[in-house]
Amino acid sequence: KAEAIAVQKGAETSKALARSSLSLAEAALREGNGPAIQAALGDVPEDLRDSTWRYLLGQADTSFTRIDVGQTIWSVVAHPRLPSVFVVVDAWGRVTILNVRTGERLLEFAAELPRKGYQFKVAISPDGERIAIGHIRHDGPAGGIVIHDARTGAKLLGWESTDTGDLEFSPDGLLLLQR
Repeated sequence: KAEAIAVQKGAETSKALARSSLSLAEAALREGNGPAIQAALGDVPEDLRDSTWRYLLGQADTSFTRIDVGQTIWSVVAHPRLPSVFVVVDAWGRVTILNVRTGERLLEFAAELPRKGYQFKVAISPDGERIAIGHIRHDGPAGGIVIHDARTGAKLLGWESTDTGDLEFSPDGLLLLQR
């Protein structure tokens, strides 16, 4: 009888430790600390790994993030000088410079294209100072390109062009390739 009680208390202790480890993993998730999530989940015995454990394990990879700018995202490019900062263009031509690690929106502005369009493409200069946005026009054969200042969002230059499939600055930032 004493042995059965000891086995029961051991099982209850294991369950309590598993709940505690899951709580630690949830706290680490709120902090975005993937290694701490994995360490806490490693302490949960295999026979007590339930759907919560599997969910938390799936969230432990913090090398990617989910972003929501409110609209469909047409184009994304990484900032060449700021780790974890990306330039995003949504379906309405709104440009957002976003720190995906913190979720902070560093700058938002509407691309001032010469004509309305859709299917936006974005490029950022190698020095991170200029953002080019191109598009396909929805009401005709020509699209357009505009260049904005990456610090203020101010329009620097814009022109009509053929439809934009891709945009890329040259390594020295002096030329813009449009395909």
